[in-house]
Amino acid sequence: MKKTKVSINTKIKYTDSSNYQKHFCLDDRIKIQKLITEYRDENGNMSIMLKDIGNIMSNDPSTISKEVKLHRIFKGRNKDSRLGAYNSICSNYKNCKIPVGDFYHPHSLLKTTCKCVDRCNSFEEIKCPHLKKFPWVCNGCPKASSCYLNKYYYYADIAEKDYKQTLKETREGINLTPDEFKVVNHVVSSYVKVGQPIYHIFASNDLPVSQRTVYNYFEKGYLDAKNIDLRRKVSYKKRYQHKTDKAILKRIKQGRTYEDYQEYVKLNPDASIVEMDTVISAGDSRKVLLTFHFVKYHFQLAYILESKEVLNVTACINDLCNRIGLANFQKMFEVILTDNGTEFSDPESIEFEPENGELRCKVFYCHPYASREKGHCEKNHEYIRYILPKGTVFDFLTQDMCDLMMSHINSTKRPSVKGTPYDFMALAFGKEVLDLLKIKKIDSNLVTLLPTLLTK
Repeated sequence: MKKTKVSINTKIKYTDSSNYQKHFCLDDRIKIQKLITEYRDENGNMSIMLKDIGNIMSNDPSTISKEVKLHRIFKGRNKDSRLGAYNSICSNYKNCKIPVGDFYHPHSLLKTTCKCVDRCNSFEEIKCPHLKKFPWVCNGCPKASSCYLNKYYYYADIAEKDYKQTLKETREGINLTPDEFKVVNHVVSSYVKVGQPIYHIFASNDLPVSQRTVYNYFEKGYLDAKNIDLRRKVSYKKRYQHKTDKAILKRIKQGRTYEDYQEYVKLNPDASIVEMDTVISAGDSRKVLLTFHFVKYHFQLAYILESKEVLNVTACINDLCNRIGLANFQKMFEVILTDNGTEFSDPESIEFEPENGELRCKVFYCHPYASREKGHCEKNHEYIRYILPKGTVFDFLTQDMCDLMMSHINSTKRPSVKGTPYDFMALAFGKEVLDLLKIKKIDSNLVTLLPTLLTK
């Protein structure tokens, strides 16, 4: 059925439109792509006028035309078996006097040679008339699949990506006149070199840029003064860029997210919450400390593992369960909150007792890179670092040493529990359980939180 030319009689004064002088967003570009694709007749002509598209989108027609032409992408002509040998089609084929050689195309309209683009100074490519005016592209043209000419297409996602890249590039560099930059460079560089901080310089001088911009100029080396001239800049380490979290799959975390944890604690306010984490060794050692922090009691356990792997974590938890008994384990480790490390990627092996499959605890995960959500455990690691400072290689550690270390740490008095974590834990679960965990009470006068504790 032949499409008739669509005309929309609405008249819009584009300067009064809410879209006036606003950049196109992705939704706008999707709308443009849809309009220039759907409103094509059987000959490939637009069945809607450009001004009507402008009325639909409340934009100036020339703006839409420029958008399509600016962001269209080139696609070479179809290279089927019949036309595969040709680079392009010449509009001067009738007057072509270059010897064809051994190859003639069977269709006189397409008479050319496969190398004519390189050999002929008169080569002129045939262009589709639809590409010489709006919509400038082949979107929705019914003849596109059989057309032997080069083509252009407009895709909303590619146009959006191209627009954002252009926006980024235009914002780079120095957005000042040469005279303004000369003033900024002279003032900032001269005062920085005599030791003045950036804030002091801005508070004392009227400069046409922000402090953040000046720091960017330092970073890119635009100023006479350099990073090394800044008093604190050279002492800061570059922030670690986190990689995309792929440690724990979403399907594994279903029902175990931090939001699920909050809901569980809300319904079970008396639950015993344990935050689980690892402390990494320095150097090439693969050994790690697996730690369990009992939030209510500020009590912590630490176990040395040969490597940071799921099997080692599971084996350690199974050993703990066997040592203190399933009933005690269910009472003490009712809820375990941990991070997204790969060593914790098998929650079912932690939650269920391996012999009879009985549920022994609930495992939940923090948000990626949100260590604050298990801040009690992270904070208590400070005590471990008193005895095993950063840079310590764990190869010399034994489990007896870890038990001794945690006995001293848990015998350290804390204002938060009005005594020691050991006393608070023993009151809740009994001294016999702590004996099974090999944690002992250390006299307050003998508590040592120095590396010498493990070297005596």
